[in-house]
Amino acid sequence: MPKKKPPPPQAIRPRNEKYRFDLWSDGKWHKLTHGVDFEPPLESFRSGVCAYCRRHGLQVTTKKPPRPKGQPQVLFIKIVNPLQEST
Repeated sequence: MPKKKPPPPQAIRPRNEKYRFDLWSDGKWHKLTHGVDFEPPLESFRSGVCAYCRRHGLQVTTKKPPRPKGQPQVLFIKIVNPLQEST
């Protein structure tokens, strides 16, 4: 009996993205606020953004400004598709 070919990697473990990174992948800066736009600790969320971009061949830049006392943490992200022409 012939062996079956293993399914492609995406069929083994489909990814259901919790966040709408596609909306933030427009090459513009986006201000994301902890507790509003994301729930995990800031560094965990940032790591997830970087992992998403690696999987999809995107470039990401993040900036974490100082946190004002009593205010939620903010993260600025800019996701760029290097294959799209810049205007």
